[in-house]
Amino acid sequence: MITAEISLDLKEKISDIYNRFGYKDSAHSFESMYIWREEMGLSFVYSDDFYSVQEASKGPYSWFFPVGSKDSKIEFISDQLDNGNLHFYYMTSDDVSFIEKHFPDQFTIREAPESSEYIMSRDIMENLPGSSFSKDRGHINKMLREHTFETKSIQSVPKSVIYDISAEWDASKHIFENLPDKAANISVIEHLDVLDIEGIVLYMDGSPCAVCGGFKMNSNTVDCVIQKTSQKLQGLTYYLRQEYARSLPPEIQFLNWEEDLGIEGLRRAKQLMQPVNMINMYIGESK
Repeated sequence: MITAEISLDLKEKISDIYNRFGYKDSAHSFESMYIWREEMGLSFVYSDDFYSVQEASKGPYSWFFPVGSKDSKIEFISDQLDNGNLHFYYMTSDDVSFIEKHFPDQFTIREAPESSEYIMSRDIMENLPGSSFSKDRGHINKMLREHTFETKSIQSVPKSVIYDISAEWDASKHIFENLPDKAANISVIEHLDVLDIEGIVLYMDGSPCAVCGGFKMNSNTVDCVIQKTSQKLQGLTYYLRQEYARSLPPEIQFLNWEEDLGIEGLRRAKQLMQPVNMINMYIGESK
């Protein structure tokens, strides 16, 4: 078993294990872990058919629940149980079942709603149907009457444009001002190509004003890793998401909008997007 920093040269190996054994959540994808490696202090332990991630800020016995073959996971968990007070984060319901089957009565499990992931419908995001989105459709229509918009591929604009949009969003007063994602945004922008991030940049009246993008997680789902606006304009965020959904290839039907980190404003904003599913997460603590 090898211990290593989360580096781009491991992308192919970790992604292969994820595709063979993963549960298609965002938290365990290489791209997500690479993006958040600095903020969360992440590092890998891996072999040919297994990996887990240690989060330094939470102590030496704190890990993302491992991804890999049954035997490798059992061996890893058994070894860690000998070390002390073991904590597993980002456990899916399948992971909970695995623990209960192979390590009965050895863990206390609790729900972790702050880490649960929101799954959005491409159709809902693109069409904003029904009465619950009527105000948002009205704001978009008003905005389109008053301004001209152009949608460009995120890969076709200079990275400096995306940096500026992100910086203006960070500097503005907004309900998510405590969101710890500045280093993550830098990772996204710096590595658009190698992380296979696709998306759009909106131009309003000739000037860039918003960006949205993500990477393909599986055959029908993308994971959104950046959504920023540099203007406070009613309807702009919904129009940005709408245009992003329209830019996706036809096979993509779902968008993983990741977790809310326990931030009430962020949770409310994601709930208003009418998620069609949740990937519920749990924390396991050894008894």
